[in-house]
Amino acid sequence: MSWIMKKILEYHLEARVRRRVISNSNFLGWPVNAAIVILSDLNNFLNGWQLILQLLHFMLRSKTTKFIIMGPPGSGKGTISERILKDFKMNYLATGNMLRNEMSQKTDLGLEAKKYIDFGKLVPDQIITGVVLNKLAGMKNENWLLDGQFLYIKTGFPRTIQQANAILENEEINAVLNLDIPFQVIVDRIRGRWTHVASGRVYHTEFNPPKVPGKDDESGDELIQREDDKEATVRARLDYYNTMTKPLLEYFKFIYLYLIFRGKNLLVEFRGKYSNEIWPHVHAYIAQNTSPLSFTTYN
Repeated sequence: MSWIMKKILEYHLEARVRRRVISNSNFLGWPVNAAIVILSDLNNFLNGWQLILQLLHFMLRSKTTKFIIMGPPGSGKGTISERILKDFKMNYLATGNMLRNEMSQKTDLGLEAKKYIDFGKLVPDQIITGVVLNKLAGMKNENWLLDGQFLYIKTGFPRTIQQANAILENEEINAVLNLDIPFQVIVDRIRGRWTHVASGRVYHTEFNPPKVPGKDDESGDELIQREDDKEATVRARLDYYNTMTKPLLEYFKFIYLYLIFRGKNLLVEFRGKYSNEIWPHVHAYIAQNTSPLSFTTYN
C-alpha cells in the first residue's frame, strides 16, 4: 500500500511542477497553456485511479494463497506438503482424492472417469480438468496446496500444458513450488530400502540398517526389496517423470512473463538433497505470501 500511495504522491507533485512550468511559458498563449494544464491534471487523475485499482486488485487477490507443488517420486514432496499444512492454514488437495469423491457421489464426471479406471485406462485430460476445476470453483476464498501427484499417472494434475493452462486461466496461482532433487540422490535413497513383509517394517542400508544384513531385527526373517524400490524401476519412473514434466516446468517458467513486473516468477524451484535442507527455504517463501501459524524446525 505504501508503494501505491508513494506513486500517487509522485504523480501529484509532477503535476504541480508541470503546471508551474507551463504557467511561466508565455510563447504558447494562455488558452493553450490552460488546455495543457487541464490535460495534464486529467492524465494525473487517471493515473492515480489506475494505481488505486491495482491496489484494490492486489488486496482482493492476496486474501488467499494458492500453490501447486511438484517433485519427482522420492523427492520428499509428501514430507514437505505435510510440513506446509502443519505451519500454514491451508487445504491439501490431491487429484486422486477429488476423483474418488466424484465417483462416490456418482456425478457425471465421476461416472465417466470410472469407465476408464475400471478398464485400467488413462482418464482423459478433459475429465480430470473438469474434476479439479469444479473442486477449486468452490474454494475461491480458501487457501490451498494442490499436489501434482505425478506418480499416479492416471489422475495426475497438471500432467499436460493444456491442463496447466486451464488452471491458470481459472485460478490466481501464487506459485508453482518445484522440488529439484538430483535423480542420483533419489535413486540412492530408494534402492537402499528393504522391507519385512509380515510386519511392514522398513529398513535402509544407510540410514536405518538392520542389525544383521538382510534380516529383520525382531523375527530374523529374510528382508525383501519391493519391485518399486529396485534401481531399474526407480530410474524408469524418474525418466518418465522427467520426460512428462520438463515441458510443464518450462511452461510455468516462461508463459507468465507478465509476472516479472511483480518481482517474482510463477515457478519457484527449491534445490537440495534432503527435506530438512529444503524446508526452511520453502517455509520462508510461503511466509512471504501468507502469515505462518508457526515455524517447525527439524534436525
